[in-house]
Amino acid sequence: LPKDECALLLDGTDFVLSTLLRDAPIRLLILNGSSVVNSFRNLCDAELSAIEQPAWSLKQKNDRTVRGFSFRSVIHRFNDTELSTEILVLGFNHNIQSSFGISSNVRRSIGDWIAKSWEGWYDGQ
Repeated sequence: LPKDECALLLDGTDFVLSTLLRDAPIRLLILNGSSVVNSFRNLCDAELSAIEQPAWSLKQKNDRTVRGFSFRSVIHRFNDTELSTEILVLGFNHNIQSSFGISSNVRRSIGDWIAKSWEGWYDGQ
């Protein structure tokens, strides 16, 4: 979407998302792609730690490499809304739904990282 249409779409969604995150039994939120990660950061001022994941690097046709990054945070507030429980937020900069350049190995590696992150965090709860 063009930036102005995207801004219009996101305008006011913070209230809806705040209410959903507060009232639904959500414990894990997955952010798929850099634009989703950035939108989430902008909506709630979340501090998402970024870690480069070399196994997620993608080679493009022009021999340029798109580096892979994971993002992680634990939130208990969304904007001014206190959540009923902590939520683990995991994200990655690649859009895994895209058929362009995402190999099955990268998809599998992202899935493994999500599973390990969730197990490690949830076991500690």
